[in-house]
Amino acid sequence: MSISQKIFTVCCALLALCFVLASMWQWYGFLRTTRSYQPYSHLDSTSVGQSIKYTSAPKTKDVDSTDKEYDQEEEVQEEVVENNITHEDEVVDEQDVPELELTSAKEMPKEIYLAVPFTSQAPEKNWDQPWQDACEEAAVLMVDAYYKKYGVSPLFAKGEMQKMVHWEEAQGWGTSIPASQVQELYAYFSDGTHDMRVVYDPTITQIKTYLSLGNPVIALARGKSLKNPYFSNGGPEYHALVIIGYTEDGFVTHDPGTSRGAGFVYSFETLMGALHDWNNGDVQSGEPVILVLE
Repeated sequence: MSISQKIFTVCCALLALCFVLASMWQWYGFLRTTRSYQPYSHLDSTSVGQSIKYTSAPKTKDVDSTDKEYDQEEEVQEEVVENNITHEDEVVDEQDVPELELTSAKEMPKEIYLAVPFTSQAPEKNWDQPWQDACEEAAVLMVDAYYKKYGVSPLFAKGEMQKMVHWEEAQGWGTSIPASQVQELYAYFSDGTHDMRVVYDPTITQIKTYLSLGNPVIALARGKSLKNPYFSNGGPEYHALVIIGYTEDGFVTHDPGTSRGAGFVYSFETLMGALHDWNNGDVQSGEPVILVLE
């Protein structure tokens, strides 16, 4: 064997030895890392990839001092998706709503916004009759669409509200109707699948509690007391709108009395002060009233 062949053989042997040593070192490091790594060590093992329920912390501070206190705990869900944990601040959109129980206002979410479809009472922007007085029909349609999960286009809204108006005319009702008749109208339009409850003299906490349970609220009010800047001539004497949520500043509403009424926020004081039933046309003397699903 020549000298060059000997040198070549030695070099190959050294390279092979280096490869073996490097492989052994890499394998040793991998084993050490694997043994010391414990994924999700900061989480309870039962919570990973599962739905966790917990009681929300105190959140709401803007509550009228005369309001009743409630005892209903709100459940919120925490979803774990791969390595990310996301929170749903409120459980909503339940059709079988539990009975309202007295609960502490501090347990309610700080803000709520229910995904209620919006329609103006004049879906094609024609404010002649019957659309001028179709706020009750629009409110009923929005709430029904929320619970039955369907969309509301202007053409569809027009047709559905016309059905309600024709049915009301057959009952001999006027163009403005009290809470008791709004209750009947909802029962007719929803085919009896849901029953509306009339609540007189509601409080801020009551309304917030209904919303936190996933229930939009139909509010009957003296329209002029709402002082909505988008109303013509100061607004209607009698009006219906849907409360779909609340913030720290007030109630979030879908007000069908204006095409700009989607998500319109009224202060708590303004909306609560405007609540009045029809009262045979003497709206300002009517009882404060709302309607909500039982």
